[in-house]
Amino acid sequence: MKKKGKLIIEQNKKGKLNYKAVTEDGKTTSIFGIEIPTEYNHKNAEFELDNGRIVKVIFDDGKIFEVQKTNNKSDRIENKNNMHRNNQPQNQTKEAIAPYNFVPLNECVVKAQDPPPFDRYYDNRYTGYIDLTIETLTPLYIRNTIEIGKSDPDDFFNVNGQYKIPGSSLRGMIRTLVEIVSFGKFHYFDDDRLYYRGLADVSNLKNYYNNKIRNNVKAGYLNYDNGKKKFYITPAESINGKQYVTFKDTRKEFSYEPQNDGSWKVWTGKVGNRKRNNWIINPPEKANEIELSKEDASFYKNDKNRNIPIDIIKSAQKKCLIKDGRETSIKFNEGVPIFYVECKDSQKNKPVAFGHTRYFRLPYEKTIGDHIPQNLKNNDTTDLADAIFGKEDKWASRVFFEDADLDNPENAFLQKTSPKILSGPKPTTFQHYLEQPDNANKNNLKHWDDDAKIRGYKLYWHRKTSSVSNDTYSWNEGKVIQDDKQHTIIRPVKENKEFKGRIRFENLSKEELGALLFVLYLPENCHHKLGMGKPLGLGSVKISPQLFIIDKTESYRKLFDDKQNNLFISLKEIKNTDEFTSAFEKYILDNISRSDKGNATKLWDTPRLKELKHLLDWSKINIPDWNEKTRYMEIEHEERGKKINEFKNRPVLNRPSSYSQKI
Repeated sequence: MKKKGKLIIEQNKKGKLNYKAVTEDGKTTSIFGIEIPTEYNHKNAEFELDNGRIVKVIFDDGKIFEVQKTNNKSDRIENKNNMHRNNQPQNQTKEAIAPYNFVPLNECVVKAQDPPPFDRYYDNRYTGYIDLTIETLTPLYIRNTIEIGKSDPDDFFNVNGQYKIPGSSLRGMIRTLVEIVSFGKFHYFDDDRLYYRGLADVSNLKNYYNNKIRNNVKAGYLNYDNGKKKFYITPAESINGKQYVTFKDTRKEFSYEPQNDGSWKVWTGKVGNRKRNNWIINPPEKANEIELSKEDASFYKNDKNRNIPIDIIKSAQKKCLIKDGRETSIKFNEGVPIFYVECKDSQKNKPVAFGHTRYFRLPYEKTIGDHIPQNLKNNDTTDLADAIFGKEDKWASRVFFEDADLDNPENAFLQKTSPKILSGPKPTTFQHYLEQPDNANKNNLKHWDDDAKIRGYKLYWHRKTSSVSNDTYSWNEGKVIQDDKQHTIIRPVKENKEFKGRIRFENLSKEELGALLFVLYLPENCHHKLGMGKPLGLGSVKISPQLFIIDKTESYRKLFDDKQNNLFISLKEIKNTDEFTSAFEKYILDNISRSDKGNATKLWDTPRLKELKHLLDWSKINIPDWNEKTRYMEIEHEERGKKINEFKNRPVLNRPSSYSQKI
């Protein structure tokens, strides 16, 4: 049975949320076993009932929340009396939160013409400049250049005391937006390779990892041949069918210790309060050696997230322990003890991966670039961004970004402070960075060796940085923290301050100039982001452009002006830029694919640009708990008096539009 009505969410005295359905027949029915975001309060919905109990709620925007289906009677009773913590069925992942999201990749590239020769001005092209007034909506910080004895590295970027937004910062931001709105190429991270260890993962990555490593791991010794300039592994002896055995010991730190019989003890240390296995690796069996390719060695060296207690590569070369950059007395005459695995990849190659412990990190077979469609990274294709901003080794840029000077720097800065510690990008969190199937759950998540596209262009949400007191903001520690490798020190520009800059352009077509103006004149309530600290809310700016075009014919009528003998240039301010943005918009709509276009008659209404508009929307900062909804997830997050690992169940990061609650 289905009934239509309205959802009511109420909070009791203990802070618990109660859900009720008020249906069109005037009846009120309590909802158990389903947790629904508070932004759906008072929203119309369709309620599906089973034996008088609401088991599914369907909203007008297509969002569905339902009770987990189970055949176990005790589970049904449990579900009735206790609400699920997740927005989705228990076997599905809870929606993730993050200070960033992605503009999806386009299906096809809109091609552009190569630029004309650079030896003249053309009558059918435009030359001039765009003046920019940049107002800070939140504190803005761009790190200063370091000149020993001449500059303060914690200060805002400046040249001889003149505070500026570098033209390069503006150029990078504008180019990215032009690539997005012009449906251009995407060619980042091509050769980057990621690594994983899925031993205790809740997703299907666990089986993928175990199938590769569980029964295939061998032990041996890593060596380096100076003559051949090659690494090789000498396998350990097999005694009673085993190359290594475990032993118990309470030593906490990772360490090696040679034994009299030529074997080695390896202590793998602890992870939190959990004790890991310690291992005894048998002496080397010199009869068999496995030569490593350069790629095999690079798999180990290039894993930036690997916790390396010693430098194994240098140890293998020097045959002595390297720790904290210093050699110790421990000698590896027969090589460095390691664990390794040989397994065929999808191309039937047989790479060798190795590490410190029995369950070490493996490289994914695919690189990040393998998840970018080939047509989006074809260097032979010229897109609008290439045509405007230049293409390496082929032609120069036709746009030039000047530094934007701070207007009235007096009392423009906050006191020096240390911002909250930022989390680095974690693309190993594949449920955020890869497109996932609808109704994704732990058994069907796509990881980096699956066939899945990357999510697209990563941008950061606008966030509140409201003042707590004086110069203390919610985004910082409220003080300067020194002698701490995790914290930094910054001196940001306050909000509501202005910079003045300029973009000069030469010989742009109407469509090319329209592309620049399209990303400068954003829709209502949409604004740009610049500088450091974007995940904390820093760097939100409002850009007000003014377009001036040179009248080439009039400019050549005389050489100098009538006042100061400067070169005469006839300029015309263009207050209505629709002629250019409309030409650009028409060009893109006429050339994008049917799926990229959807039913849109305006460019901002195409599916991809709708997602971009959500990410640029400044008004979202007024949504209740917006900062909480756009924070980094935590491994130890305090919730209801307990610490929980918010990454454990690999919650999926949905598209920006799914976080688009109306105020």
